[in-house]
Amino acid sequence: MLNSELSFLQIARSNSVMRNQAATHVDPIVFWQCACGGPALSERDYQHAIACIDCEMLADEIKSALDAIEEKLGHSDRSVS
Repeated sequence: MLNSELSFLQIARSNSVMRNQAATHVDPIVFWQCACGGPALSERDYQHAIACIDCEMLADEIKSALDAIEEKLGHSDRSVS
């Protein structure tokens, strides 16, 4: 399995765990959009993410997945289309 495929599986597992927890975690798609140049996290999401190990791990996994995609495509800058 490629590293990016492994990361996506980890994200899916983390997402499943998050849905089963009582805490309101940052939505994984919000992390993904933010990492891809979308809107910044809201203050609530940011405060939660820096205090929550699961959300911090998910953000790291998304970053790793994006880095793997960029490496595969030969891009070194996310602003390159």
